[in-house]
Amino acid sequence: MKKIISFAFILLTGFAVFAEDVSVSIEDRVPYPENYKNLTAEEINLKVFKVLTEISTQKGLQYISRMAGFKPKTLFEESYCISDLDDKKSKIDDPEITTLSDEYTLYAYQKDNRFGGNTYVVNYRTDEKSVELEIINHTPIRFAGVSCVKEEQLTMKLKVEQSAETNEFIIIGSAFVPNQKPKVSFLFYTVDLENSFNRRVTALKNWFAAQIGVKVDAEERAE
Repeated sequence: MKKIISFAFILLTGFAVFAEDVSVSIEDRVPYPENYKNLTAEEINLKVFKVLTEISTQKGLQYISRMAGFKPKTLFEESYCISDLDDKKSKIDDPEITTLSDEYTLYAYQKDNRFGGNTYVVNYRTDEKSVELEIINHTPIRFAGVSCVKEEQLTMKLKVEQSAETNEFIIIGSAFVPNQKPKVSFLFYTVDLENSFNRRVTALKNWFAAQIGVKVDAEERAE
């Protein structure tokens, strides 16, 4: 009995020691564009909500690559809404947003330069002074044909919160994959998932700023 208990203890403590998560978080502030400063909180939320649902505008989104000599590289080669999660060819236009919704969901297909093409569930939540974007992978995320993240395990968020006192947005971004090592190695390759998702969340923040007409400095994210 003692040996059984000891073995179980080793298994449990071993899992506690070796279990890892991929976890990324960023926070930044983006000033309101001039045409936002005299709007109500609800009007600002509607504009933010509309921008965040324009999935097609992420096509061509760039980031600064250290491996490319700190030059810009394209992150998303394709980005569009779809009507069927299991059919990347079911392309549809971005939604026409005219009113706020407490909760809203759309489906998207994106092809990036690291993990190829994948479909995603994109959820939106709004409250009085913020809009949150949540992206969950529907298909497994692969690199060179090798699965790095199982389906529905990656959750990325971008929360855009109003700060009327300072006339700026507080932007909080995150990416999380449970029970997944931050680095995946096979053959001669090592994929740094935290770095990859950090780059993506930062690019989303910069995309939002660009869509509302605010210029931000390009951030150097190692590839």
